[in-house]
Amino acid sequence: MPDDIEWFPERPGWTQAAALFGAFGCALLLGYALGYLADPGSDWVMAIGAFAFLLTFFLGYALWAASIASVVSGSFLKGLLRAALRFVVSKDKRDLETAQRELRTALGDPARLKAMIDKIRKRAGVYRWLGLAFGVLAGAAIGLLGSELGFLAATLLYALAGIAYGGALTRLTRGGYMPPPEDLDIEL
Repeated sequence: MPDDIEWFPERPGWTQAAALFGAFGCALLLGYALGYLADPGSDWVMAIGAFAFLLTFFLGYALWAASIASVVSGSFLKGLLRAALRFVVSKDKRDLETAQRELRTALGDPARLKAMIDKIRKRAGVYRWLGLAFGVLAGAAIGLLGSELGFLAATLLYALAGIAYGGALTRLTRGGYMPPPEDLDIEL
């Protein structure tokens, strides 16, 4: 990868591990704290809250990882297919040279790599949307179970907490604290 394009900020392994464990612990702590606030005597309410934030963490990471694979494969496949089609179909020597240029572009064009990395960074925003969705669902479920806060207040509280938690995860991911999945072995 060219020197002027940064995949994600380089972070020491211990900071990434601390961020992962911290995000997991915050999901539990936030779920139980809000559950205690909503209905101090109910273990179900605390468990539902913790489960919502844990789902945001795990499902968000899985969706972000899948989007990395999607962006990388989609970006390279378009160029490769265009070059292969031009190579197979054309008999003109100029078209073959164009196909070679397109192949080189698909494999290492700095502008394409930067655009791809920007897409991957933006897709880390999936945490916010999941935080909102699971926060609303958890708040509604807790409100229906008879929270002391009431239905609307519980739903609003959990939705706002979900957005805040999802936003924190998004910032951690974009800042390089959530490591990209090693299974993809992306070395640009």
